Amino acid sequence: MTMFRRVGVALSLAALATALPAVAYACGCTPVLGRPVLTPEAEVAEQLAWSDLVFLGRVSGSDDRTLTFDIEAYWKGDGSMTISDCDYSFASNTVYVVFAHRTARGLSASSCSKTSRLEDAAALLTRLDRVAARRVVRRPGQRAYEAKQKRLNT
Repeated sequence: MTMFRRVGVALSLAALATALPAVAYACGCTPVLGRPVLTPEAEVAEQLAWSDLVFLGRVSGSDDRTLTFDIEAYWKGDGSMTISDCDYSFASNTVYVVFAHRTARGLSASSCSKTSRLEDAAALLTRLDRVAARRVVRRPGQRAYEAKQKRLNT
């Protein structure tokens, strides 16, 4: 093969490679090049800003890739108890700190976020409480229980 033919083949392959559609994965993590290194507290603040819903909750049910949580507290947002697990493996009846973002399919949590099991999240909880107010959710009947406990203790 002559030199000109080799160059022609190489240019054709390069043009073909750039013309083909790129595969995009909705659940993958994309590293940000040239990003400054953040302190742990600044990382949590950044995750909080990027997330649509941040909460503490126990996985109470699952259906295919959709999970239902019993919410114990919110740092951002409120209301939704159902999310999809993009690529994060949630265990049933386990408590998590969840950083969820809105997608075309609804709320989703991924391994790219600070989502963590409660037992591994002591430092994360401290940092979250520093950057946002925790709003504890009262369960139905909890006020009556608390009032009864108060009467018993007095």
